This record gives sequence, C-alpha cells and structure tokens, in this order.
Amino acid sequence: MATKPEGYTIMGKFYITLLPIVNSNQSRIAIALLRCPGIIFSSFSQIHSTMKIYAALIGGLAGACAVTILHEIMKRNDPKAPRMDKLGMEAISKGLEEADQPVPEKMELFWWAMGSDLLMNSLYYSLSGIGERKNATGKGSLLGMAAGFGALLLPKPLGLSEKHSNRTFKTKVMSLGLYLFGGLVASKVTALLDKELPN
Repeated sequence: MATKPEGYTIMGKFYITLLPIVNSNQSRIAIALLRCPGIIFSSFSQIHSTMKIYAALIGGLAGACAVTILHEIMKRNDPKAPRMDKLGMEAISKGLEEADQPVPEKMELFWWAMGSDLLMNSLYYSLSGIGERKNATGKGSLLGMAAGFGALLLPKPLGLSEKHSNRTFKTKVMSLGLYLFGGLVASKVTALLDKELPN
C-alpha cells in the first residue's frame, strides 16, 4: 500500500478542524481535493513498481538468451560441451508419449525445446530482480548455480539421460558455467535498466 504524503495528513487535520462550520457540498469538494495528492502519489508508486517488474522480466529474457547463445557456441566448438537441447527434446518427447500424444519430427521438437527453454529460463532468471536490487548480482549468481546443479542432478530422478549434462568432468563444469553466466547477465541487465528508472 502506498504511504500517504505528509501534506495529505496535515491538510486532513486542517479540514477536520473546519468540518463543523462548512455545509455538506463544501465538505464533498474539500474531501475530493484532499484525496488528490494521495491518489497521484499512489499512481506514481504503481507505475514505478510496474516498471521495476518490466526491468526484471527484460533482465530474465537477457539471461535466457545469453544461455541459449553460449550453449550454441559451445556445442558447435567442443564435443564435450553439454547438450541441453537434446535433454529438452528428450523431456518433451517423454512427456508427450506419457500423455499419449504424437511426438513431432526432430527439427520441430528442437524448436519446441528451444522455445520452452527460453520461456522458462526467462521467468526463472527474472527472479534475480525481485526484492532489493542491491543484492541482484548475488541472487543472479545463486540462481545460476542452482540451475546448473539442477541440470546435473535432476535428469536421473526424472528418468532422462544424464550424458547430456554429465558426460565428462568438463561437461559438468561447462553446464554449471553456462547457467551461472545466464544468472549474471540477467542481474546486470536488470541493474542497468533500474538506473534509468526515477527514484
């Protein structure tokens, strides 16, 4: 709830003092005038909060795009790089099979995995912009590390192939670094956008 400005409280006390000597029409007009500062202040607070949410979402999208681009670069240049695209394709394929739904062709399945990764990673990394922005970088790092460990530890319990993120020690390190990089990008972009917002 937005805090009423001090002027609002002072004017309210002044009006209450004069209330017995004014008629009802004058009272309505006075009440409407007294409410204006509070309404304007509340509106600006809501706009500012909405802009901070947009900054967090844009930061999350930047982090997700950074993960996707870096992943594509790594997989094209290093045979030991993690293959999170294949892990995503496997997860979607398995889910569709369990739901008795047809599984798309390989290329279509790839784009499904790419789209779902971008969406989920965007929402996930946007959490780095929630709450106090002073700790955004720390939160981005923690989110990135959590996502990286999730990529290493979750495939087996979910019945998915571990080799896509756990094939070698180098693969594991690259998986952790990939998601840590995304968290840092998300937090930095959010911080840059925050600097453009009015205090």
